[in-house]
Amino acid sequence: MKIEQKQNIFNLGIFVTWKCTGSCDNCLSLCGTYQAPSKEDMSLDQIQKLIDQSVELNYQWKMWALGGGEPSCHPQIKTIIEMLAKYKNSHNPLLNLVLSSNGYGDKAKEIISYAQKNGFNIANSQKDYNNLKICKI
Repeated sequence: MKIEQKQNIFNLGIFVTWKCTGSCDNCLSLCGTYQAPSKEDMSLDQIQKLIDQSVELNYQWKMWALGGGEPSCHPQIKTIIEMLAKYKNSHNPLLNLVLSSNGYGDKAKEIISYAQKNGFNIANSQKDYNNLKICKI
């Protein structure tokens, strides 16, 4: 018996940065100690291009999830949050915006609060902070 699996092309993970406040050996985003971390960030132009193409195609995304590394490490994360919230409000009101964060540190907590105020849901990995290896960026 063959099982058919439908592709889900309505949800998008947007990795805005590879920087992270943790250094977890089991990192699913490949940001851990023995993986290949990068200091690369998505640019505002790249985010705007995604928005422009989505509007042009009238594509009705169901979910956009900001992740990475740790999204709060992106130097322009507040602007990105604002851009995506504006897109949702003006073009795709049913879009579920999600911020995926480890929630560690004052900056992450600030960004989580900011994202919530802009209509984002939060996915917190809730790491065991007693065993989390903290790295400086």
